[in-house]
Amino acid sequence: QWSDTLRLTALDVGQGECIVLTSGEHAAVIDCGGSWVTHDAGKSAVQFLGGECRRSVDALILTHLHADHANGAAQLLSRVRVGTLYLPRETEETSLLAEILNAAEQRGTRIEYVTENMELSLGTAALTVWAPLLPVSEDENENGLVIEAAQGDFEAFILGDAPSKAEKALIASAPMPDAEVLFVAHHGSNTSTCKELLEAITPETAVISVGYNTYGHPTQRVLDRLADYNIAVLRTDTDGTVTVAAGGE
Repeated sequence: QWSDTLRLTALDVGQGECIVLTSGEHAAVIDCGGSWVTHDAGKSAVQFLGGECRRSVDALILTHLHADHANGAAQLLSRVRVGTLYLPRETEETSLLAEILNAAEQRGTRIEYVTENMELSLGTAALTVWAPLLPVSEDENENGLVIEAAQGDFEAFILGDAPSKAEKALIASAPMPDAEVLFVAHHGSNTSTCKELLEAITPETAVISVGYNTYGHPTQRVLDRLADYNIAVLRTDTDGTVTVAAGGE
């Protein structure tokens, strides 16, 4: 019997991101990509879901189509039944996108481009998917989706690789709730996690999905900023797969 409590699990996929959300018999996956060399995000997601005896997920939401967020998506789509694939609008046509769309079409997964903000239910939890907050840009990070997951008075934000100007557009778009958990944008890059965001949503815990990289992620500046606001930090490179639950686990 699955728990109705909303659980968010950042899988250890190396330098990438794959987050599994579960509530009762419902599940969603946000991003599915990692560093090919050391981690296979598609395999990791399939194994995690299989370990919970889950053969299907309601949704696969890809914040953007960079390989480290999407290179395992086709494998996930081909091995687990996915209800709907959600993609940002204005997605560059790449071989990776073609592979993902082909896998979705072969398995009968519905494909939806997020052109306006959407509300989705996930068991007793609710997801808000923000359409890209900035004008169309050549930088895929600026065209990405942002997701808020909520259950009762628990809130978590998942930002993909959103830069600070997208974070500022998010908090300007609507009154922000206090969040328990922030899945830190862009693996802890300097270009994200601005103090305005931290002051608006006041998270208690930050989860950084990161692995071996040559970019200096997570940067000391971001770690210091999180410490300044007394935010507890969990990292997939040092803590492995991280699960947070609405009950406060």
